[in-house]
Amino acid sequence: MKQRPWHMSLVLRSHPYKGWPLYATAAALALDGDLVRSVVAERLTWEAASLPRDAAAERIGRQSWSYASASMPVSA
Repeated sequence: MKQRPWHMSLVLRSHPYKGWPLYATAAALALDGDLVRSVVAERLTWEAASLPRDAAAERIGRQSWSYASASMPVSA
């Protein structure tokens, strides 16, 4: 089973809405500001180091994936 990132368990989910988790506002507001900033900074660093979909596909020598082309074979 895949383990969730450590920061995903800081605030308990209250209930889902259309498949997306919702969190209690009071619980989110009670989080330490420095902790929240560090989690956001970590995410922004990861995002900056990531490639966009088309660049990642090009890097591995494949056509870009899309819903329209999902049923079409990918040529190497």
